[in-house]
Amino acid sequence: MRYFLYFFFFALSCTTQAQSPQDSLSIQIPADWVGKWAGKLNIVNSQGNTNAVNMELHISRHDSTDRWNWTIVYGEGERRQERKYQLLSQKPAKGWYKIDEKNGIILDAFFAQNTLANIFEVENNMLTTLYRREGKHLVFEVFMCVTKSPNLTGGNKPDVPVVRSYPVRVLQRAVLKKMKATMPEKSTPKKAPK
Repeated sequence: MRYFLYFFFFALSCTTQAQSPQDSLSIQIPADWVGKWAGKLNIVNSQGNTNAVNMELHISRHDSTDRWNWTIVYGEGERRQERKYQLLSQKPAKGWYKIDEKNGIILDAFFAQNTLANIFEVENNMLTTLYRREGKHLVFEVFMCVTKSPNLTGGNKPDVPVVRSYPVRVLQRAVLKKMKATMPEKSTPKKAPK
């Protein structure tokens, strides 16, 4: 319980402390995130079943200065699915962003330590999504848990709170590499007939 209270007040103090200019720079989306990223998305569920699909993430600046085009691509060929989202800047000095799925759904997101994180619940499933730079790669991870039947423990003593635990059912992970920009082919001018 003491550890829990310490962690809670430490987290609270972090949110209330004024940000220095250096801290503000560290919690804004870096320019080197812009580009096209590609890799294999590996999916594992709690039954031990695995699957893998090709994945791409396209990040580009929007005409507006407070947003980015954020397109996720799954599969290829006839199974190719594009999800054209936008990343909106809310309070970048505090790391606050939003992901607009362009269908009425807008998700809160937080950026810090080279990681963009968001958590949302849909149809009794809670998903935690992370985008994180690791060296030259951009790592994408999703953890999914079922919120309908949490495991309850604790609460057996006055100083021990009740804790709800949500077992992770699905883990998705992709290590994406930035794709090289392709230069458009130069067209050779046709010679006029003599």
